[in-house]
Amino acid sequence: MPAPSRKAFSHALFFIAKGGLVIFCSRPASGFLPVNPSHHLFTDDDSTRPNDPVNTRTASAATSSSFVPFTITTLSKSSDDVSNAEDDGGRVSVTIEKDLPHVCSVSEARDAWIEHHWNKGGGLPIVSMQKKNNENYEKDILVLRRVVVPIMMEETLYLPTNECSSDLSDLHLEYNVTSPGPALATDLMPDTHTGRVTFTSRNQGEGCRMIWKVEFDVARLRTLYQSTTEFTIGTAARTVAEALEVPRILSLNATLDGIADPIEARREWLEFVWARGGGLPILPPIPVGRVLPEGGGSARRSILRIPPLLTESI
Repeated sequence: MPAPSRKAFSHALFFIAKGGLVIFCSRPASGFLPVNPSHHLFTDDDSTRPNDPVNTRTASAATSSSFVPFTITTLSKSSDDVSNAEDDGGRVSVTIEKDLPHVCSVSEARDAWIEHHWNKGGGLPIVSMQKKNNENYEKDILVLRRVVVPIMMEETLYLPTNECSSDLSDLHLEYNVTSPGPALATDLMPDTHTGRVTFTSRNQGEGCRMIWKVEFDVARLRTLYQSTTEFTIGTAARTVAEALEVPRILSLNATLDGIADPIEARREWLEFVWARGGGLPILPPIPVGRVLPEGGGSARRSILRIPPLLTESI
């Protein structure tokens, strides 16, 4: 079959500019012929699928003499359609499942989630500020509150206090957003956020499975919030799982020329590596806590590394 003529391509470009459609009629031994947009289209299914980047339908064009089969291929969408789709609100729903093979009970897994995610931020670039006004929400329920910095979102965790037995095969905890903070207040719909984390024993003594589900409604940018929530919850779940793994140990040996006393070597390590960052191309750590008497005056009990907001203690 001969190639499309230059005239055919000029018509095709016109259709792309107007609506993202390229329409060619195939006729035996006559090449491609652009279809006049005034022709009436008869399709097997007039329903559209706006989420498909490429949508192909078979149709027929009513010409003066006969119906000619052709194919409509959508190459692109208009900018108005894309912007409207991105601004649409709706329901965000994310479920992350993670195996925790190194825990002995579901209670241990839950405690690890509270420690490494709720208290320490789950490996995300945030600071989890615990509020002191914890109270009993109802019988056998302990309420914990935190503020997530820098977005200033307040979350409330409802922790059952009667699920502490190591013989339990499954347990759960729930939390929600009680204040979205000024940055997200216009997008998150009030009182729609629910988070539920379930820990289920796989086999006795062979770890458990963590199922983390988060749902909420947004007034706009649903696709953006969906992908962002998948990333943040996925990162936090992976952080909890890695914290429960068998510790990975890296051992390095080095010779310190000119230092024969191990006490002096320890003092130099505390001052240079611990307190000043060891020459790494990052910001020096922020000292926290009491001064270590084993150091030379600068080394303290704990340090805060920025980035990635990691606290280390010695």
